[in-house]
Amino acid sequence: MTTQKTSSLTGLNKTYKFVQKTDEDFACIQLLSGEYKDVVYKHNHIKFAPEPNENDEIPLKFDYDVLVNPNQVKVDTIEFQNYIGDILLEVVQYQLDNGTLKFDE
Repeated sequence: MTTQKTSSLTGLNKTYKFVQKTDEDFACIQLLSGEYKDVVYKHNHIKFAPEPNENDEIPLKFDYDVLVNPNQVKVDTIEFQNYIGDILLEVVQYQLDNGTLKFDE
């Protein structure tokens, strides 16, 4: 994967960056440290659950595709899903705070 465009969101955790392949219209996330270092993935089908859970929170549901996994770490575990879910929440919160979050109907 060629990282032609990179960016990071000011004020967010710097353990990842946004990357984009040439001629693609979507950005991916590259993890920069820890056990998942250098994994590149993208979120798919992001949506909020229709009902709050038992803690009165509205869970964020998503699918993901791993595009690069050079160290062959396990990316089909609940630990990985929680790790990238935390990043997704951080990005969504940032976009909500800055009025840049876009919704598809």
